[in-house]
Amino acid sequence: MADWHKYKPYLPYLIGGTALIFFLGYHFMQAIPEEAIMEFEPTYVEQGEEDVEEESVQVDVYVDVKGAVKQPGVYMFPEGARIQDAISKAGGMVSEADEDRVNLAQRLQDEMVVYIPVKGEEGILEVSQGGQSSASDLININTATQQELETLPGIGPSKAQAILSYVQEHGPFSQVDDITNVPGIGAKSFETLETLIRVK
Repeated sequence: MADWHKYKPYLPYLIGGTALIFFLGYHFMQAIPEEAIMEFEPTYVEQGEEDVEEESVQVDVYVDVKGAVKQPGVYMFPEGARIQDAISKAGGMVSEADEDRVNLAQRLQDEMVVYIPVKGEEGILEVSQGGQSSASDLININTATQQELETLPGIGPSKAQAILSYVQEHGPFSQVDDITNVPGIGAKSFETLETLIRVK
């Protein structure tokens, strides 16, 4: 206790010096530019933010695959897919398919009809592009000539003549599915022709 009383006269100076140090330190921090302080602030990037900016929008196309494939139907594909992909998704070609008449590298388009012919099938093979057909582009099976009918897939000279003969004998078709009444044209052939023909 005696030693403490010895330094008691210096106590005010000790307290004042400590206060002075805190005072100078505070004003020193206030003098530092705000830019210098922010320079050391960490930057946070939300997870996945950069991925969202770089992610491309996926566009799907729907294609109707018909003819000599194992599982005909409407299938969805990503943009950039090709006819080869459509055939693969439809179960592949049947053994009777005429692969040489199909452009496997052609790109698919939305609403496209892909028809795969069988070997020896008569008629001109056409791939219908989506969004490009109108009523005037369809073949009127009541007024078409034999040459026009032969442009339809699966319709050769004999079937075209059978259609013409049917119209002459029974009168005009009232609806497109009446064409299945023509000998040699069944339900499977009609699936291919349905989107390509009209009666008015």
